[in-house]
Amino acid sequence: MIRLLRTCTILYICLFLFVYSSAQALADPTLDETKELLKKSLTIVQLDQEIGRLSVQDTAVSKQIETTQVELVEQDQQVTDTREHAGKVLRAYYMGERESIWTLLFTAKSFADALALYDYLSMIISNDHRLLDNYAGALTDLKTLQNQLVQTQTQLRQVKAAFIEQRDRNIALQKEVDAKIQQIPKEEAAIILVKIEDLKTTFKKKVVPLFEKYFKGISEVMPVFVNHALKEERAKYIKGTTFVVSDQDFTQFFRSQNKLFENLTFQFKDGMYSVVGKDGDIQASIKGHYTVEEKPNRLQFHVDELGYNDHLGEAGSTENILDETTRRFMEEQFDLSLSVQDHSQGLLQAVEVTTEDGLLTLKMKVTLTVKDN
Repeated sequence: MIRLLRTCTILYICLFLFVYSSAQALADPTLDETKELLKKSLTIVQLDQEIGRLSVQDTAVSKQIETTQVELVEQDQQVTDTREHAGKVLRAYYMGERESIWTLLFTAKSFADALALYDYLSMIISNDHRLLDNYAGALTDLKTLQNQLVQTQTQLRQVKAAFIEQRDRNIALQKEVDAKIQQIPKEEAAIILVKIEDLKTTFKKKVVPLFEKYFKGISEVMPVFVNHALKEERAKYIKGTTFVVSDQDFTQFFRSQNKLFENLTFQFKDGMYSVVGKDGDIQASIKGHYTVEEKPNRLQFHVDELGYNDHLGEAGSTENILDETTRRFMEEQFDLSLSVQDHSQGLLQAVEVTTEDGLLTLKMKVTLTVKDN
């Protein structure tokens, strides 16, 4: 009996330890789960910023609509006033009154009187034309304001729709993160929450300013390089109507222009235009591609991916890929386009662009339309 009781006790303890360890294994977050939580938290902070930007746009567009509506009321009144004057003029012409006033010239007693009458009658006719032109102009301005109001209202609807979409994404992600945190033991959860706050702080105070600094710097030097290549080093970069630059030359030129680019490297490969830079403990990367736009003719840069790593050298550290809202914001804020037309008095136009094997190759054509300076 004692042996049976001892056996049952041992089995109970083993079962308890097994269940407890299994529960702990289920509760304790793995490295991949922790990374996923941090990834979602990074997306949340980006969505917070996007929602903030959309709120500012919403306010600005709403004010623009209010201003346009006030201008519409004023313009509508102006149209009414000018319509009344124009109507009187048109009735006068319809009734033949304007034709009969010219007969006054025959009542002149001298050539000097005739000239004075002619000047007077010309002033009447000029005033008639001015009134008619004012009405036509007021009507055109009214239609322009009406179209502007429609476009602005459409823009406001788009901003509000984007706001709702990003807000819903944010709420859903936050719920996922909160639910996962609640399943984790308090000690581990506290550690993860600290990591999340550190990640948010790093993103706001270091990562975003670094990307803004890189984008701004590249956008400022890009036209300088194009001018340098087309005018100062034309023989080096242009063969016939083909422009070719290596990523090594590109990197070297940018580094010569600004100390900001000392740790920045450009790469042209597999159809991509890539930039990798390091500032302190953060490595940032920009990946994108060029397309040829016709109006205006230029190479338009599209941001495909933004990433950063703020744990260089640490075991298991990986690059954080930023959300599409941040990519779109950087692309809209900073112009990394390239225009040969602006630097050739309109004589050259871009036709095709490739970025392969370390070379950016731009095929151009000569146009006969000369751009005014």
